Formats: sequence, structure tokens, C-alpha cells
Amino acid sequence: MPRPRFTLRAALVVTAIVAAVAAKYSFVFRRVQAMDAGRHTFVVSLPLPGPNSPDPTKVGWLRDLLGDRMIHSIYVAPGENKTTETARLRELFPEAEIDPPPPEYTF
Repeated sequence: MPRPRFTLRAALVVTAIVAAVAAKYSFVFRRVQAMDAGRHTFVVSLPLPGPNSPDPTKVGWLRDLLGDRMIHSIYVAPGENKTTETARLRELFPEAEIDPPPPEYTF
């Protein structure tokens, strides 16, 4: 009987890598869907000028490759169920500050 081309160990490693990438993609996809829904205002973090300043926009190389961006703050639209919507946004955007919109801002 010929020897198998892949060992069980190689199959498990490949499966673990694919599962990790799929989990990150799912997280990024849910974040992009929340941003594209248009109900709330998202403020994206921008890098600071200067060669030695820390970059607040780093989300990790895999999430960056998948198209994710660091969000600085979120203005929640009026009329939403604040507690559930804020909890959902905190889960999706743990790095962001979630605030009500300023009084002069209209949706």
C-alpha cells in the first residue's frame, strides 16, 4: 500500500490555519456590515504625523489584509434601542468610544 501524501498532523495544521482565517474573516465581515448599514456614524483612526509616533490604525496584519480598519469612535443614531445596540457595537468594535451624536449633528 502506498504511503499517504499528507500526514494527519499536516491535515490538522492546515485545518487550524483555515479555521483561524475564517474566524477573522467572519469578524471583519460583521464589522464591515455594521459600517455599511448607514445607521451610525463611524470615525476612522488616522495615523499621527511624524516618524516615531505610534500608529493607532494597526489592527493586525491579517485583519488589515482582509480590509479591516481601526475605528476611533462611533456616534449612535437616535431612535435605536440604546442598550442592545451599544452592546452589539461594543462587541464588534472594542477599540472604539461609543457616544451619542453631538447636538448639532443630524443624521
